[in-house]
Amino acid sequence: MREYLYQLLESGGDLAPATIALRLAVSVVIAGFIFLSYRLSHSGSIYSTKFNVSLSVLTIITTTVMIVIGNNIALSLGMVGALSIVRFRTAIKDSRDTIYIYAYGLVCLSMLAFNTIYSLYLRSDEYRLKRKIARISHRVTVQIQRIETGQSVEEKHCYWMRRRLSRVNALLAFDRFLDERDGRDPAFSEYLQQLRPVFLYLAAVYQRREDTQAAYYCHFLSRHLSRGSVQTEELQSIIASYMEKKSLYCRLNTLKALCAFANAQTIVDTLLLLGSKPGTQLHEKLIAETLLTFTGDADDLIGLVWERFERFLPWIQRALLSYIRFQSGDYCEQMMDILLDSGRNKELRFEAIRYMGKYPFPPARKQLLKFVSDTDPLHWEYAAISASALARYEGQEVIEALSLAIHSSNWYVRYNAAASLETKGLTYEQLLDIAGDDRYSREMLIYHLESHERIEDKKEVPIRV
Repeated sequence: MREYLYQLLESGGDLAPATIALRLAVSVVIAGFIFLSYRLSHSGSIYSTKFNVSLSVLTIITTTVMIVIGNNIALSLGMVGALSIVRFRTAIKDSRDTIYIYAYGLVCLSMLAFNTIYSLYLRSDEYRLKRKIARISHRVTVQIQRIETGQSVEEKHCYWMRRRLSRVNALLAFDRFLDERDGRDPAFSEYLQQLRPVFLYLAAVYQRREDTQAAYYCHFLSRHLSRGSVQTEELQSIIASYMEKKSLYCRLNTLKALCAFANAQTIVDTLLLLGSKPGTQLHEKLIAETLLTFTGDADDLIGLVWERFERFLPWIQRALLSYIRFQSGDYCEQMMDILLDSGRNKELRFEAIRYMGKYPFPPARKQLLKFVSDTDPLHWEYAAISASALARYEGQEVIEALSLAIHSSNWYVRYNAAASLETKGLTYEQLLDIAGDDRYSREMLIYHLESHERIEDKKEVPIRV
């Protein structure tokens, strides 16, 4: 205990910018309130603006001093002692002036007290967390030793874990403890395997808790439960029900947890629930990035996705196509069908074009050339994305189509066409000949060439008008 008190007095901590701004803002607001109160209530013959302003500034200065001190308790207590010897020698002519001096002093002392109490709280909170980690570590170590001797985890230990981990603070301590353990230890993996009833019980407990606690439990599962260690149908079903909660953070962590230990069927069923109720959406980019963390067989997941593709909402379909694009290049034929289907949502066709750009597919070449040659202003998105995709396709027809696209009135089409032409191995003179007298096209090509350090002469290239 003595060492702990010494640590409280000697250690310091960095204040976050948000905390600094909050303290300054509070001191300014309080000082301004007292300033206006004194100004409006003063009824004497002589009103000193300097006196009122000085007291206001003193409050802010004291707050700034405490920010500089930081969370060092010893230094803050020393500052209190130093300020206590300050004596006011100015004659006070109005009794209310004395009251306001004490009011400003109260604000300053309040900031000092808050800083000290807040520092003590932070230190004690960390100290309590370390004690919980040590307590959990001792009990878990005993059970791991039993497993190493061929015994199973004691039932009373499982009961103790269910009771303790039902509290978020204890779950946080267990999370920290697992971070310190070697997950590759066979005995430790077997220990987690035998804790399946505990995790199932906790899933039901946190299902009834507020969204923040439920989200943290899913975060815990996504970090520490690997595929094959704790994989039960009951646990997957309960965790999947978290997707109906209103918190975006909870839904995202739910999907991450399922990708860590659930099977492909459960994930597909969960995605079908997204958007079925108001307030249960997830951004398509988050869905695609989270699915990339799926630890199971990606081909099985993609196969189920294609089987039920038409049952998903359009925005989820786009996320799934984006996931497939980053995951595998074995689905060109399915993407080609979407590309050629003019009745499809245009965002889905855009994803198909991007897929063809990442994985060149000869049958798609003709359609991409058709898109990039379309000069209809309403179809500029097709032309722009196709111009980018054609960077991976060879042939004179591709160069000619891009040469025309670089003169487009749309900036994005010109930009992507210039970037694709730059990959075709053409000389600097050939690229400028393609641009011709079009000033905008020449500037776009020069920009791409200079960004890739392909121009040796750094002098400005004359532009024909």
